[in-house]
Amino acid sequence: MDTLNVLEKNSAVKQGMAYYFLQKPVIPSYLFDAIMEAFGRQSGFISQPDLKKIHGYTSTAKVLLAEDNPVNQMVAVEILTLAGMTVHKAVNGKEAIEKIKKENFDVVLMDVQMPEMDGLEATVRIRRDLGEKNLPIIAMTAHAMRGDREKCIAAGMNDYISKPIDRLKLYKVLSKHIPNGRLNYDPIKTPFEPDKRDRADSIHIPGIDVDKGMDLMGCSFERYIVILSQFFIDLYPVLNKLKECIQQDIPAEAKAATHSLKGSAGNLCITELYSASQCLEKAIEKRDTDEINTRLLQVEQYFLEAKEALESFKAGHSVKESGILPREDQDNDPEKLKTMLQDLDKSLEEYDPALSKIKFDRFKKYLEDFQDMELSTLSMKLENEISIYQFEKARQVIKTFIQKP
Repeated sequence: MDTLNVLEKNSAVKQGMAYYFLQKPVIPSYLFDAIMEAFGRQSGFISQPDLKKIHGYTSTAKVLLAEDNPVNQMVAVEILTLAGMTVHKAVNGKEAIEKIKKENFDVVLMDVQMPEMDGLEATVRIRRDLGEKNLPIIAMTAHAMRGDREKCIAAGMNDYISKPIDRLKLYKVLSKHIPNGRLNYDPIKTPFEPDKRDRADSIHIPGIDVDKGMDLMGCSFERYIVILSQFFIDLYPVLNKLKECIQQDIPAEAKAATHSLKGSAGNLCITELYSASQCLEKAIEKRDTDEINTRLLQVEQYFLEAKEALESFKAGHSVKESGILPREDQDNDPEKLKTMLQDLDKSLEEYDPALSKIKFDRFKKYLEDFQDMELSTLSMKLENEISIYQFEKARQVIKTFIQKP
């Protein structure tokens, strides 16, 4: 069990003194894996080379996802629903606690850094105040340091997964905590047809690893592009806030903004931006002014370059389920779209969840025949807000769209 530093570990392995290391506090499922591997057996989950086979996993589990970053929410929901899981969302620890009071969940995925109440405090309260001793709570954290993991376990979390979210690793962790029979594997199932995947593999967008991003998420190319588009919409204000915080010397808020950029860029495999954000975060921690200014310029440069590359790609292509096609004129009816959105807005204003969902589903169905990425992004943003009952935010999305020239 791990009380050694890295050099001591390497020495012990070379001398044949140890084969497998466990980090304290010991998680039972990891202890089991170590024992199985020590006896030359696998722990019952597929290995890294079998990455693409993970598409065959199915589950009926009900998951609560506590995550404040909307892009990270979309990535996690995409991965979880791919396997058939039902996902309920919370944007902070307080909201997660309220949802657990009202509903039963099979597992909770808890982001560690959230506003109002972070994941650590929320977990303590869930265990202490709600008496939920057996509910599996899995930390999602961008930190992999020993101290951070220990804090998660000390707070009452059962396990942890590092960001960027890797679909294979997430399923591996979930398989240890979802009850038997609720996570199954069918080697025949796959969501991609080979010809569709081949088209996606041939796409190159500078600054973005498209193939790796799709592979980690397990989504279609069209869905990946929609989520990428949402990233640049949602994170542009974060970039501006980051610059302001650095100019005004507010390191805590600058670090939080950088952390948000880094996490989302990593999840979507916006590679250069992710690396630059990592370096900026370290510079902020060291309070190295020259390094901070250098890295900030890089972050802004890579953000804008990737954004322009994506926009350039979308300007020349439309995305359909069958692949990438040249852009054609859309045969939609602007007045009908406006009327449907105004009708939806009325139900949102009256705070009628059932009728709002019916009207949104009707609007979403109407959009299926169109090849318009802007409408797809609009639909995604509305769905994200309505699903977590943020009706005023959804109304603002509609207002902004309708008032566009």
